[in-house]
Amino acid sequence: MNTVVVLLFTGCRSDDGLKVYNTDPSAIITSHDDGSLFTDAVEYTFEGSVSDSNHQNDQLLVRWSTNEREVCPQVQPNPDGRVTCNTTLFSTDTQMRLEVTDPEGAAAVASISLLVEETQAPEIEIVSPSMDGSYYSDIPIFFSARISDAEDSPSALQYNWTSSLDGELEGNANPQEDGTVDNYILLSEGTHNLSLY
Repeated sequence: MNTVVVLLFTGCRSDDGLKVYNTDPSAIITSHDDGSLFTDAVEYTFEGSVSDSNHQNDQLLVRWSTNEREVCPQVQPNPDGRVTCNTTLFSTDTQMRLEVTDPEGAAAVASISLLVEETQAPEIEIVSPSMDGSYYSDIPIFFSARISDAEDSPSALQYNWTSSLDGELEGNANPQEDGTVDNYILLSEGTHNLSLY
């Protein structure tokens, strides 16, 4: 007796097809910690790193901004994903943001908070010549002052003596370690209003 074996196959059709998912890029600021202290009107270099698991780094775009303004326009990162931005901060800047975008429009943002202190003006004390002194045009006059700054050492400061008659005066010596500046300068005959800045 012959036995007949019947095999039945069932199947289903998928209309979904192959799906490709885009992953978000990533970004990190590496040069400064959250809450770092800065001084306004001083240029700083910010550094970061970006990556994307399904895009090459040269396909990404990055830009830097604070809470108020864009500080470095959109550019491609380096081949290794490193990015830098040189910018001057203002006292109203409270956040630095690094944003990366991939070709599909997915984006990631890294940010740190900023503490930006206002720059204090240097201090100047003129020691010599005296305001009511009388001097001779053919004899060098002793000029002396003390300069200081809360943020910078005296050696990093620059200064100039000026006269209302002779203009900017030559012979400005480098400041000493205590901020003293001394020199002998000739002035033309007449009444001079002197300034140190």
